[in-house]
Amino acid sequence: MKDADDVVQKSLALLKEERELFDKAMAFQFAAIESVTRNTPITEDGLRAAVALACYTFDMLLCGWKSLIHGFYSVAFHSIRSIDQATVTEVAVMLHPNIARKFWKDKLTDGDASKALQIAIEAEDPDFGEDWGKRRRRIRKLFNKFMHPNRTAVSPSISIADDFQSATPTVGGFFIEKQCHRIGRLYADLAFKAAVDASQAFKTVLPPSGKLAQQLDQLVEWGRPLIDNWEREMGFS
Repeated sequence: MKDADDVVQKSLALLKEERELFDKAMAFQFAAIESVTRNTPITEDGLRAAVALACYTFDMLLCGWKSLIHGFYSVAFHSIRSIDQATVTEVAVMLHPNIARKFWKDKLTDGDASKALQIAIEAEDPDFGEDWGKRRRRIRKLFNKFMHPNRTAVSPSISIADDFQSATPTVGGFFIEKQCHRIGRLYADLAFKAAVDASQAFKTVLPPSGKLAQQLDQLVEWGRPLIDNWEREMGFS
C-alpha cells in the first residue's frame, strides 16, 4: 500500500472545491440536528425517526468521506445508496405518519419513502413530481450497482490492462485521480442534498430566520450551481 499520509494529501489537494462544499454542508447538518435536539421535545414518531435518520446520514457521510480520502474507493462507493435513501426517508417520515410508523416497526420496504414523497410533491406540482420520480428511479438504479459485488462496485479495487494479461492491485490506500474525483463529487453532492433535505424535514421545528437560515441560504446560493454542473457531467440530469 502507498503511504497513508501521501494518499490523504493527494486526495485533499484534488478535491478542494468538493471538500469545501462537503464541509459546509456537514456543518449545516450538525447545526440543524443540534438545534432540533436542544430546543424540541423528541416525542413524536416522525420527528424521532427524522432525527435518527439525520444522525445516521451524518455518520455515513463522514465515514464514507474518510474512506475516500484514504483511498478505500470501494468502501466509499458502497455507502452511497444508503446515504441517498436515508435523506429521502428523513423527509418522508415527517410528511407521512404511516411512513414513520413503518420505520419504527421495521416494516418500511425499499421504495416506500420515495413513493410517499413523490405523492406529496405531485400534490403541489404534478409536473415537478413526475420529473422528480423519474430522476429518483434513474439515481436509484445507478446507486443500486454500488450495493452488490458486481463489476461497478468492485472495479475501483483493481486496474486491469486492456489485454487482460496484467493487473495493478489497488487494495486500500491507493490514490487514483479519476476515481477520487468522481467519488468526491458524489459525496459533495450527497452532503449538499442531505443538508437541504434536513432543512425540509425539520422546517416545522427549526427557526425560520437567524444564523441557521442564513447558513443554509449561503450554502444553497454557492453550492447549487456547482451541484447542477456536476450532476449534468455525471448524467443525473
